[in-house]
Amino acid sequence: MRSKKIVIKERNWNADLIRCVAVFSVICVHFFLNIGYYDQQFVGKEMFIMTVMREAFMVCVPLFLMLTGYLMNKKELSLEMN
Repeated sequence: MRSKKIVIKERNWNADLIRCVAVFSVICVHFFLNIGYYDQQFVGKEMFIMTVMREAFMVCVPLFLMLTGYLMNKKELSLEMN
């Protein structure tokens, strides 16, 4: 029988913070979809503020992609089946 090593990794709080920001951004982008933002004309100060907020929240997908790349950069491909 093989002995398995137990590896305890320290939690990466920065990655958790980035994940929370990305999740919040996804929720906000879908909120804009459901309130009819895309059906309105760009008129007024309120619409300008909403557009700036929407553009700021559009970082959600790139954040998830970069976080996944960061967390997977030390992984190695193996054919072992657990």
